[in-house]
Amino acid sequence: MTNGDVFIQILSEVTGQPEENVGFLVELAKKHNPHHGFDKELTPDEAQEMLQALRKEKNGIIQWLAQGYEQAITTLGRL
Repeated sequence: MTNGDVFIQILSEVTGQPEENVGFLVELAKKHNPHHGFDKELTPDEAQEMLQALRKEKNGIIQWLAQGYEQAITTLGRL
């Protein structure tokens, strides 16, 4: 499992969307930041630790996604 896999899984969990629907966010991050670290392989223990830590931050992740959405709408409105 990679860092990217963990982020896809947690985004799926917090949004209730299938992993196929949120995977594009990780792909966008990879495209725009070549030093992202999303391809780093994790041991099963590391992946579980990361998932547990991110699950504790569920509300913050939802807030972060909402802020990103608001920014995108504002930016699109200016185009």
